[in-house]
Amino acid sequence: MESILDELGIRDLIGIFRQNMVGPEEVLSLTDEEFKSLGITTIGDRARLRSRCRMQVNGTSFSESPAIKKYKELTESQQKKKKKKDKKNETAPIQTTRRIRLGWRHRRRTDLAFSTVSGAKGGGSEVVDIDKKSDLQDVREKAMELYFPNGIAKLNGNIQASNCELNLGLFNGTGLPKQLDNGKNFTVEDFYLQHNSSPLRLYLYTTLIEIDNNSVGQCTPAMEINDSESGDDLPDPALNTRGTEIDNDDTATKEDSVTYILIDEDTTTTNDTSVDEDTTSSGSFLDPPTSSWTETPTVTFNRHKLRLNNVKKKELAFEVEQEEENLQLILTRLYSKVNLEAKKNIINVDRYNILDGGKRGFNRKSFNTIAELSVRFSGEAAIDDGGPRREFARLSLMAIKDSPIFEGPPNSEDSFDYYMIGRMIAYFLVHRSPAPKFFSSLMYDILAYGCESCTPTVADIVDTEMKEKVQKIGESQDHITFWSAVEAVMPVIEFIGAIPLASKYENKEQLVHVLVQHLVVKRIQDVLAQGT
Repeated sequence: MESILDELGIRDLIGIFRQNMVGPEEVLSLTDEEFKSLGITTIGDRARLRSRCRMQVNGTSFSESPAIKKYKELTESQQKKKKKKDKKNETAPIQTTRRIRLGWRHRRRTDLAFSTVSGAKGGGSEVVDIDKKSDLQDVREKAMELYFPNGIAKLNGNIQASNCELNLGLFNGTGLPKQLDNGKNFTVEDFYLQHNSSPLRLYLYTTLIEIDNNSVGQCTPAMEINDSESGDDLPDPALNTRGTEIDNDDTATKEDSVTYILIDEDTTTTNDTSVDEDTTSSGSFLDPPTSSWTETPTVTFNRHKLRLNNVKKKELAFEVEQEEENLQLILTRLYSKVNLEAKKNIINVDRYNILDGGKRGFNRKSFNTIAELSVRFSGEAAIDDGGPRREFARLSLMAIKDSPIFEGPPNSEDSFDYYMIGRMIAYFLVHRSPAPKFFSSLMYDILAYGCESCTPTVADIVDTEMKEKVQKIGESQDHITFWSAVEAVMPVIEFIGAIPLASKYENKEQLVHVLVQHLVVKRIQDVLAQGT
């Protein structure tokens, strides 16, 4: 035992082991607490000591260890692949471009959060092959070419690039640096090597320039009137009282707008006519341009008050866009659709088996999401005037919190419980029942922003046995303890295709990150999609 402790560099513990009469055979049966009492406090030292004592008891040499054999096999395999790759690279042409992904994130005011613009609104994620030596200006020009062709984007009725603050950054909002950590100026290739992420995802961030709301009825160059060729001066416009409100049901944009149409009249409309829509123009009035007026122009305004004068036999349309909604406005709008006069959804539940009864009620084909609930607890004669309904919501959320819905046999994913639970929570929120307050920050980030935005840690792994195995990989201090820890999770590593990372001790941090992502997020990614 003394030679083993001396070999592992913990000779100062020989006296404690001798005093407690602990030999190689006893070491194999020690618990973690007993190891700590003997002075072995780290998981790595325990793993190394167990492995060495196991070889001593089994009569195997150090070179015959399964971990060493596996390490040698993978090392030889990697060396062969490297030689083959190097030989191929000698004849392969040098790549001068780097494939990246570009996206667009936009906000209408500086006090609002950025949101990703979808492909239906003129955004979307685009795969681009760009020169490796491209600088920030080149990347910006490429993004402008994709999302602002001819300087105009089709989002929210044609936004001009000249009226936006433009920046480049990552998804988390971090701006791209002009100078990298190595002291060099930004290039796509150098930033790719520093960022160490493939594919490299960059975003164009745009913010509409703030306008002085005190300048009523003014516009900026953003309010361009579509004219064809020069002609007579445009007369001062005035709004006809025949303006009508039009609901925009376009599901692609999901934004409402109000459009006012001015109709040609035989007589000139004078006097001031106001639109009390509390609207703000997006800038200051310019001298009216000349135009032949061969087509109907469209001018876009933000919320403010609009006053126009003197329209002479012309037709003009003003489109007034509503402000971006926050969470409170969304819930208020959804609650306004609740029909208090509709037939209530009657649910009979057992107070002590609340979730099963609730899922059966919500799963009925006749369940009406815009109607209220009428809850009856088994064995209780109370009439639901609101109290049982709130009690049902409170008990259901407690049951959801305590239910291990993300754990169980593989076929449990097909039960669709995740969808039903998500539906129940959404119903409670819209109908002003108690809200869930038990989501972890990780769970909230996944549901609100998507799986790619979260950064789980080893502590988030639910399975305690698997958590300990991953911890051992992260705490390994040399190749021997690393391979001993890797062997315990080799089936998972092979399943996720991470064997290349498992071949080198230097890759342990990356291996731990990949394992945590799989065990915490990607393993239940399809399940999470049902809840959203």
